[in-house]
Amino acid sequence: MAKSITSAYYDDYWSRHTGWTPHPSLTTLKRKLFTRFVTPHTVVLDVGCGNGVHYGRDLASIAPEYYGLDISEVAVETAQRNGIRAQSHNLQVPFPFPAGKFDTILCVEVLEHLFDPAFALSEMRRVLKGGGHIIVSVPNIAHLSNRVRAVLGGFSPGGTPETSSRRQWADPHIRFFTLRSLRGLAAEQRMNLVEVYGEGFSVFSTFPVFSPLAARLVGWERLERWSQPFEFLARWWPSLMAGHLIGVIKYMG
Repeated sequence: MAKSITSAYYDDYWSRHTGWTPHPSLTTLKRKLFTRFVTPHTVVLDVGCGNGVHYGRDLASIAPEYYGLDISEVAVETAQRNGIRAQSHNLQVPFPFPAGKFDTILCVEVLEHLFDPAFALSEMRRVLKGGGHIIVSVPNIAHLSNRVRAVLGGFSPGGTPETSSRRQWADPHIRFFTLRSLRGLAAEQRMNLVEVYGEGFSVFSTFPVFSPLAARLVGWERLERWSQPFEFLARWWPSLMAGHLIGVIKYMG
């Protein structure tokens, strides 16, 4: 059977050898959250698990059952080698699991890639146990640097460094979230956003004009490191200062 355009796109996405990878290493904040909700007593689903290289294999060694779904066969093959019970699956059709199977669901930087994120979240709710938690991470389109870009006539979708700065029309991010819209999405599925965190105040790497020039001189990774002393701003005012929003969504059943 021929692959869909979407699955072929994400096979290529996960096959790149450009030195950039879709998921960075876990931040301190995400590591703390995952430590709370992924334990030796929780059954976990990683929605959009990718290749599992950066955090999936570590979490799979903790949870008694750690499952993953991803549309890319390339990513799934690597995830399986990393100890994840991963399978290739289109997140826009019903998940291949019974209702109430999982204690914890992770959805890290995935909803912004989906045509219908509301359907995916409804499926997460269906397969989550009553009282279970969904940990969601999404880019914050309303963070300060994007507001500055908008005033100057620009826009950064945030999917990859190359497309965000030069080819926005080719960026893999097709849905965009603010703190308000993330709350609205959860409420629409009759779930509560019970905790909200912000991270990623990249003062040196996300402002227009300056960013590409500085990156050519010192590189994106170094600019990110130089931003770390200002990271407290993202925690202090997530809706404005955070490049990424992390939400803990609870389902009461």
